[in-house]
Amino acid sequence: MKKISLYLILGVISLIIMPGCKKELTEHPTSFVAPSNFFQTKDEDEAAVNGIYSVLYNFFSDWQFLEETDGTSDLMWVNVGTSFDGTFSYDPSAPGFGASVWEYGYQGILYANNTIYGIEHSPVDSTSKKSMIAEAKFLRALYYFFLTNTFNGVPYWTFPLNTEDRVTQVSKLPRTDAGVIRDSLIADLKGCAGDLPLKQTGANTGRVTQGAALALLEKIALFNKDWQTSIDAGEQIVKGGQYKLLPNYADIFDTKNSAESIFEIQYSYSVSGGIQRSQQIPSYCMPGNHKSGTTIYDGVDLGTKAATTYGDIRPTHVLVGLYSDSTDTRKDVVLGYSYNGQEFNLYKTTGMPWLGPKFWDLSVINLASGKNLRYLRYADVLLMLAEAYNESGNTAKALTYLNQVRERSHIPDVVSTDQDSVRQIIRDERGRELAGEYQRRWDLIRWGIWYDALKETAKDNPNGAPNLEAYKQYYPIPENEIIKNSNLKQNPGY
Repeated sequence: MKKISLYLILGVISLIIMPGCKKELTEHPTSFVAPSNFFQTKDEDEAAVNGIYSVLYNFFSDWQFLEETDGTSDLMWVNVGTSFDGTFSYDPSAPGFGASVWEYGYQGILYANNTIYGIEHSPVDSTSKKSMIAEAKFLRALYYFFLTNTFNGVPYWTFPLNTEDRVTQVSKLPRTDAGVIRDSLIADLKGCAGDLPLKQTGANTGRVTQGAALALLEKIALFNKDWQTSIDAGEQIVKGGQYKLLPNYADIFDTKNSAESIFEIQYSYSVSGGIQRSQQIPSYCMPGNHKSGTTIYDGVDLGTKAATTYGDIRPTHVLVGLYSDSTDTRKDVVLGYSYNGQEFNLYKTTGMPWLGPKFWDLSVINLASGKNLRYLRYADVLLMLAEAYNESGNTAKALTYLNQVRERSHIPDVVSTDQDSVRQIIRDERGRELAGEYQRRWDLIRWGIWYDALKETAKDNPNGAPNLEAYKQYYPIPENEIIKNSNLKQNPGY
């Protein structure tokens, strides 16, 4: 199968969608029809699947996806002007990154729906078809997951846009309840997980595996408070034995596709050129205040002149406080107080650190980093199991998974069996373990505490605090989408 981790088929849009339809890849397509002479060979089927993967880079490569998730949680804040999403300046008429999530999400869903239909009717052998269809269903579920987390209910469809009637039907769809959508995603993932390989190797590294489908299933079930489904998926991953915790937390982020990684976005960049993919996260998380022409960043020698850094995404006092245990080995990976024994000026003057080496790339060229970004990993699976067991009343079982994660970081085991106490400990542990991994804002929302948690960080985010409102846990539906479809209703408060 063609490698999609670093390469993609640039012409796949024209293969899946009729020419002349590229200008409006949103929930309101007007003339998208899959050509009848495509999906005739395995190579064509694979090219179409690769096109669905390509949308991942639209989400993850730009720093704003981190801004929209962890950057607007209780763990991080965004040191930018008042017009940015990081200051909760959400405007339906100028929806910022919300408009991008809408466009990227429906672009991926459009590709997935047409691809699934095309492969189902392809003459290719059934074994190959099953795996490719399963990949497409995983990616479709992921994109709907992003959309529902950002907007709550959204228009939902799973059929191909291969007739004008269907195009018209989609252009008039109302919003479907997010819980109903998630139930459908759960059913899809249950049905397709077994058709995926246990492991991808060589040129296929980075493609979806059975473990990735189960981990996403486990996560989506948590959002619907479907504890048993979440437990069943997580236990299947654990018993499968394909993944393990790395002994050293820092190694997770310095090693591509490690034994702990379940699904990560593949990047590669060098000045030598060629076909490659880069992302911008380090430039927005590394220490700023670069002394031009030197290797000095905020008073500390990082050994590179090539990095362009802004330091716009920063830790809150809540994140700093989560590492109060002096033995926690994650502290100096997540937080940047110093480097090679030199303290940063920010810490010396304010007592607050930058984000730490977990988010850095000392080989970054200008804004371009070739570090992979991790979205699903084994520690998350264990913490989700802990949460599902605790919420279902089996707190003792929850501790067995919670303490595995804590032991890796050399902090004491939890012995309390009080459900409420363990609930808070699990939530804190998710913050410590998964900070900056696109989880926290959506965790806070599903727990029903986003607004209250953000109020605690008002002193960290002076530009954002005046704009914070409870209804802003969800982005506004882009106004231009509502204008085009009168059946779409705006989120409350906008």
